Amino acid sequence: MINVKLRGYRLAAGKTETQVAAEIARIVAAWTGREPAIDGNYVSKLERGVITWPNYTYRKAFRKLFDAVSDADLGFFASRTRRDAERWNSADSDDGDDSLTALRAPA
Repeated sequence: MINVKLRGYRLAAGKTETQVAAEIARIVAAWTGREPAIDGNYVSKLERGVITWPNYTYRKAFRKLFDAVSDADLGFFASRTRRDAERWNSADSDDGDDSLTALRAPA
């Protein structure tokens, strides 16, 4: 799923993927003292939805760069969380199979 939110923030800022990567690298380096391995290709993967949940420091840096309140504002989501939610919701429409009962909290 394409991350239109992140792409929208980038385009509104008038920056290329490479420019965003350089700014994220600068922010992360200032915080950690290490040069991160981020480039325009990584930002492209985020926008294309290949990567949906960057590491904590990158998410924090993207929020700072784009003045976003939350990870969701930038279109970031943990794919496992989404898969689990879809499995949970599909259990309600299941045909009696209780294979997902273990996912549900006790009543």
